[in-house]
Amino acid sequence: MNNSVNIQELKQKLSNKVLESDWDIIDNFIHNEFGKILYNLINQVDKDHRFVPKVKDIFNAFVECPHDDLKVVMIAQDPYNNVNVPDGIAFSCSNIEEEEPMLKYIFDELERTIDPEYNRDLDLSRWSKQGVLLLNTALTTNISKPGSHYSLWKPFTIKILEYLNHNFTDLIIVLFGYKAVEWIPYLNKQHIIKTLHPLSAEYANTNWDSKDLFNTINKKLKELNKSSIKW
Repeated sequence: MNNSVNIQELKQKLSNKVLESDWDIIDNFIHNEFGKILYNLINQVDKDHRFVPKVKDIFNAFVECPHDDLKVVMIAQDPYNNVNVPDGIAFSCSNIEEEEPMLKYIFDELERTIDPEYNRDLDLSRWSKQGVLLLNTALTTNISKPGSHYSLWKPFTIKILEYLNHNFTDLIIVLFGYKAVEWIPYLNKQHIIKTLHPLSAEYANTNWDSKDLFNTINKKLKELNKSSIKW
């Protein structure tokens, strides 16, 4: 990517993708505020600071999750910061054939609490399609530099969370780790579930204790007369 990139053509392609899932707010963002972020990303590449995921994948969390089916929002932090690993959906790594450590802990927990023979498919768009928005609060990051784009995306994240809070009722919001707690004020009308970050298990050299997260979500969905998620 460099300054010869056709910005308008790129933005239109991204717009077409998000509109298929009826995310008008993301379409509006792409045509307006995203230009400033895009130029920032282009300038970083020109200075040899590569980032992930690929631009075409940045908004995949919204592309794969139909706006009107939204039931659950899982809030993570950064995309995986290795080349060709992130696919634009938090925790998902469909571009590779081996589980990232974070996803391994999630799948281990699903085997323990949901199904001992759980299908460990690395593509989590199957959750997205059921109304689970798997959202990183920074949609890009520099390779090998987690958190490097946090400030770049913070205004966008606030805009989206405020939108969700005011335009949806009875969303289940899952916050992973202590850093995610800072977003609670923007989601005060929704149902909040706080859990340890999956990588906390790696630091503690133990299994990830999600407090039976996935069953808890489905139990709450049932109470809200919404269909459960097939994890």
